[in-house]
Amino acid sequence: MGIHFSREIKPSTGYYVAVVSVNFSIDYLLEHVDMCDEERDRFKSITHENRQREFLGTRFAIKQLLGKQPNLLRDGNGKPHFHSLALELSLSHCSQSLALIMHPYHDVGIDLQKVNEKVLLVGKKFLNDEELATVGSDREKATLYWSAKEALYKYYSRRQLSLKNDLQIVEKEEGRFIGVISKESHYEEVPLNWEWIGNFALVYTVKS
Repeated sequence: MGIHFSREIKPSTGYYVAVVSVNFSIDYLLEHVDMCDEERDRFKSITHENRQREFLGTRFAIKQLLGKQPNLLRDGNGKPHFHSLALELSLSHCSQSLALIMHPYHDVGIDLQKVNEKVLLVGKKFLNDEELATVGSDREKATLYWSAKEALYKYYSRRQLSLKNDLQIVEKEEGRFIGVISKESHYEEVPLNWEWIGNFALVYTVKS
C-alpha cells in the first residue's frame, strides 16, 4: 500500500512539495516504519490516536518519497530535521493529510489549512487590524492568511513569535503575497507561494 498524492510540485529551483494522504491504520504503520530510540520514546508519549497516526504517517510518507527512512527528530524549538540527511524540512498536518516541503539547504516553511466556519471568529487572535479589514467576512481569505502566517512561523523556526504582531501578510499585484517577519532587530520579507487544493489552503515558502 503506497501513499496517495493530492499535489506534487517539483520546480527547477530545487525544492520539493507534496501533499499526501496519511489515512492508514496505526497497526499498518507500525509494521512499515522504523524508529530510533528517540523517535520511539516520543511515540510512546503520544496518547491521542490521531496524533499517533500523524507521527507514524509522516515517517511512512517520507520513506515512500525518499526510498529510505532517515531518523526524523526535532530541535529545541520544535523544528523537524533529519538526523543524518542534509535536507531542510517543514511539515503540516490537516484532516489526515500531510503537506511537506524539502530543500537541500534553504530554510523552508509550509502549512495546510481547511476552510471552516470558525476562522472568522478567531481572526483577531492572528490578524492585525489592517489584515482584518482586508479579510472582512471572506472565510477563504482568512484561511489563506492563517495558513500563510503558520508557514512563516515554521520558516522562522524560533519560538516567541506572535502571529498577530510579528508577522504580516502583504498582498501584491496579480494575487502575489509576501510575508513580513518583524521581531525586535530581525526584519525579513519572504515570498509566499499559495494555491487551493479543494477547500484546503496550501502556503509554502523557500528562502532565496
